[in-house]
Amino acid sequence: MLLAGFVIWQLRSRSPLVPLRLFRLRSVTGANIVMMLVGAAFFSMWYFLSLYLQDVLRYGPLRAGLAFLPMGLAIMVGAQGSSRLMSKTGFRPLLVAGTALASGGFLWLSMIGTESRYWTAVFGPGVIIACSLGMLFTPLAAVATMDVARTEVGLASGLLNTSRQVGGSLGLAVLATLASAVTRNMLGQGVGVASALTDGFARAFLVASVILLVALAATAIVPGSRRAQRASSHVEKPGSEALPDRRAVAGATPEA
Repeated sequence: MLLAGFVIWQLRSRSPLVPLRLFRLRSVTGANIVMMLVGAAFFSMWYFLSLYLQDVLRYGPLRAGLAFLPMGLAIMVGAQGSSRLMSKTGFRPLLVAGTALASGGFLWLSMIGTESRYWTAVFGPGVIIACSLGMLFTPLAAVATMDVARTEVGLASGLLNTSRQVGGSLGLAVLATLASAVTRNMLGQGVGVASALTDGFARAFLVASVILLVALAATAIVPGSRRAQRASSHVEKPGSEALPDRRAVAGATPEA
């Protein structure tokens, strides 16, 4: 309701905070859709894994925090790698690879059980998912801002961050509700608390994997890097000031 009200307000405003004409650009629309879906899936990993490690595997808070350290390092590796590869591969191959790897990682994570161990059931998929997250952020930020005017780059970047936060909040709310429903159902069938919690977490991870498959399909909206670069070099960006042609200026200047 609030989001719909905001959109209506922006449509009626003479000076909108977020000009909706930005979404006419495939690059902006595609990047924000993918980012919203990515946020919806990734936020769940940290939330459910922290509960799984502490409530099922009986990790203490400090040990559970240290268990996330390799994933934090994997994000940095993914971000550094994608920033170096982007100029060679373009945007879309990195987006396809990142969403596909993350989907596979969540599918692997959905196989957790009450007797699972960190190194065999959590470390591998967690590192893959975290590395994929780092791999996705750089090309998504580049795509979201490449076709907008210089004066609107900050707006486009902020819009992308907002999509990540909104997607994460909505996705976590839906997945947490789903996990709770599965857990209550299993408890009603007489299953133990640890098993019921694990089943709920596993179901949430499985749905997160499907969400990332949808994000993978949504990467088709993003224009190819070469075509987008040609378009941005030949089409005047909205809101940008037209610069005079130096040859025209030279021709209009009287000879001394």
